[in-house]
Amino acid sequence: MPEINNDFSKFSEACGASMEWVESPATGVWRKRMYMDGSVEDCRVTSLVRYDAGAYFPEHAHPDGEEILVLRGVFSDQKGDFGTGWHLLNPSDSRHRSYSEKGCVILVKLRQYGGKGTIHQDINQLEWQRGNTDGVSFKPLYKSEERGILTRIVRFDKDTKFSNQKYSGAKEVYVMDGSFEDDYGMHVVGSWLRYPANGKNSIKCQRGCTLYVQTGGLAFS
Repeated sequence: MPEINNDFSKFSEACGASMEWVESPATGVWRKRMYMDGSVEDCRVTSLVRYDAGAYFPEHAHPDGEEILVLRGVFSDQKGDFGTGWHLLNPSDSRHRSYSEKGCVILVKLRQYGGKGTIHQDINQLEWQRGNTDGVSFKPLYKSEERGILTRIVRFDKDTKFSNQKYSGAKEVYVMDGSFEDDYGMHVVGSWLRYPANGKNSIKCQRGCTLYVQTGGLAFS
């Protein structure tokens, strides 16, 4: 499989809704790879992953860490059952056997978490905080001053507009709900986006949306 969307100097997008599910090495576990940099089964990668009911991945390690956002259903491992909205960070020295009794869909980022600790949090229990722009609110998930990484869930209210937003480092976005339009076009639910470092962007959101947003992560990996 070729490398995917690994040129950080330009805008990249993968629309999950139009991609086909591809079998993984584990029976009943399927993937849509949106970003990949390295050999097929040993690389930095961002994927949508689907577990059929009863499917499991045998115990495995996660060199350079793992990040999971549960989008639908319940994802499980030895540490518990994590329903829709859970955000998981597993450090480089962690191991687990992952499975889903009734099936689930998760956003998975491998070899992109350099933190030392395990962080498991239910986004549904976090409070929304007001952003610097009218109509924008957020829930902070993770911050690393050392690596320049900031991860948030961001919400745009209906009819939110703003121009020439600047950001340092690459910015990565996954559209969890709704849609929005920017200088690169319309982006619908299920889309993964990466913006080049030190850019700026104008956004219009007519009906509202919810986004996973990370700045700095890919540029400083």
